[in-house]
Amino acid sequence: MRTRGAILLVAGLLLAACGGAGLFEQPVTSTFHDPQGNTLNLGGTQYDITQVRTERTSANLSVQVTFVQGIFLPGAGQAATSTQLSGALELDTDRNPSTGNASACPTSAGRQTIGVDRYVLLNRRNPNGTYDVVNASGVKTGEASASVSGSTSNVFVLSVDRSALGEVNTNLVVIAGNGQGGPVAFTPTDCAPDQGGAVVTRVRVALPGMR
Repeated sequence: MRTRGAILLVAGLLLAACGGAGLFEQPVTSTFHDPQGNTLNLGGTQYDITQVRTERTSANLSVQVTFVQGIFLPGAGQAATSTQLSGALELDTDRNPSTGNASACPTSAGRQTIGVDRYVLLNRRNPNGTYDVVNASGVKTGEASASVSGSTSNVFVLSVDRSALGEVNTNLVVIAGNGQGGPVAFTPTDCAPDQGGAVVTRVRVALPGMR
C-alpha cells in the first residue's frame, strides 16, 4: 500500500507540473524553405533567406531564420547599418487576412494573403539587446529576445512570449534587409515567403483524453 501511495503521489506531482508550467510540453514545429539567390539587389548587404523554422508552445513562439551569409546585428541600443540585419517579422495572430495591415513585402504587392496584427521590428535593438514588438497601430506590446547561431553565424533566432503577441498560433512573413541610409531608412533584400502567402505555425493534434 505504501508503494502504491508513493506512485500515486508522484503521478499527481507530475500532472501538476505539466498542467501548471507546461514542463513537458513539446513544441509544435514548422519549416519553410525559401529559394536562394532571389534578393532584390537594392544596396547594402544582400541578406538572403533560405529557411524559416518556427517552434511554438502555448506560451512562446521561436522563429529561426537561416541566411546564406553570416549575420551581423547592431549593438545594444543601436540602429542597423548598411551591413547589419534589419527588417521585420510580420505576424497575423488571428489568421485573418481581412484584419490588420497588408504585408510590406515588396514582392507581394497586391496580394492580401496576410493581415498583420503584430510586428517584431528589427531596425533598432533596445539597450537590453531585445527588439520591440508592436501592434498594427505601432503601439508597443512587448519585446523579443534575439540571438545568432549556426556554424557560420547565419541563423537568426527570435523568441517572443505570448503576452507580447496575444496568440502564438499565427501566420507570419519575414522581411529581411539592412539599415542602409541611416537609423531611419531601411533597404529590403528578401522576404519569406516572397510570392504571397505566409509561414504557418502548425496546430497541435489533440491526443485522446487531452483537452
